[in-house]
Amino acid sequence: MAATEVRCGWWRAFRELPFFPATVLVFILAAAAALFAGSYTFAMANPTPHSVPLAVVGTRHDPALVAEMEEAAGTAFELHRYDYADALRAVEEQRVFGVLDLRGDVLRLVEAWLILALTMFSSGMVFTMFNALLGRWAMVPAWGLMVLLGNPSSGGAVSWPLLPSPLGLIGVWLPPGASVNAMHTAVYFGG
Repeated sequence: MAATEVRCGWWRAFRELPFFPATVLVFILAAAAALFAGSYTFAMANPTPHSVPLAVVGTRHDPALVAEMEEAAGTAFELHRYDYADALRAVEEQRVFGVLDLRGDVLRLVEAWLILALTMFSSGMVFTMFNALLGRWAMVPAWGLMVLLGNPSSGGAVSWPLLPSPLGLIGVWLPPGASVNAMHTAVYFGG
């Protein structure tokens, strides 16, 4: 009984101190901050898209392409048919979050192939130059220039403005960087 009376007496004495309201406020603010941080942690810990609305432009419907995209994104898409101008407007108004262009522009599948063929040709010419200069050891500098230097500085994985300055400057002049730039222009800014 004596221990209980001591605890009750201590609590009564503590409640009468002038800093009791400040102590209570500190505990309330600490609990509120923990709940606030916990709510954001729960909501943002594993963000996953759910039923992402996409605009579909064109008449060719490719269920295999859509299924592959859904598998890669880990979600299902809500597909909405638009013409191209309305699809762009829907993106600007945030009614959809992407445009799947299935118009089947043959000049683009040809433009892309020509870009890739020119990339292969120019990469082969770089190797041929090293082969003429160095003989059997040509593969070493060609691999170093095209793979070790050219691929990271190409702008494919990380855009040129985000690369360290020397890599960004070198990347545009090597075949991998020129290929990425040409493909980007052809796909996103065709015509």
